[in-house]
Amino acid sequence: LHSKEFGESRISVPNYKPNRLSPEQIQECISTILNYMPLKGKWPPMDKFIQLGGISMCLKVIAIAYDWSCTGRSETARSALECLCIAAVLPRVQLTLTERIELPDDSKTVGFNILLSAAEGEIIQDSSEVQKAALNVLINCLCGSQQKLLSASSSSSSSGSTPSNVAGTPSSFLMKKRLAHAKSAEELINK
Repeated sequence: LHSKEFGESRISVPNYKPNRLSPEQIQECISTILNYMPLKGKWPPMDKFIQLGGISMCLKVIAIAYDWSCTGRSETARSALECLCIAAVLPRVQLTLTERIELPDDSKTVGFNILLSAAEGEIIQDSSEVQKAALNVLINCLCGSQQKLLSASSSSSSSGSTPSNVAGTPSSFLMKKRLAHAKSAEELINK
């Protein structure tokens, strides 16, 4: 889908070899998924990842990285956050992040609290890459696709031909208000 849409020719990589993408390419793929995947769409590899407890495992790795003294802890936490960044395009994963996670020290915390701690630099100090990865997860959770917002608004307002669907009536006003709110949210993110 992605290569056909943008007219790029890509060399196909066999399934048993890892696909090496730059961070910009990964972010472009995530934005494509955010824009074109239906809200209730199924993604079998991600469903299996959730079923195997991958989301809670990534959150636990990020949370306990604070106690580690090894040299690869920031890269490990960043990698776990990048996995969550891709997974966070699904509403099911976003709901999982609101649940309590039991940590190895017998304490419980909400997944979003772990992400916020990583974004604030409390888990791994002096690692802007970890903070950036945590912010990317939060962005995918909080700032979904504007195209979905607009298509949901237009499909709900065009579902019938009642007088409330005529331009200048309340449904048209609400759609304009949502669009203005989406633009102001985008401006806030860009600052």
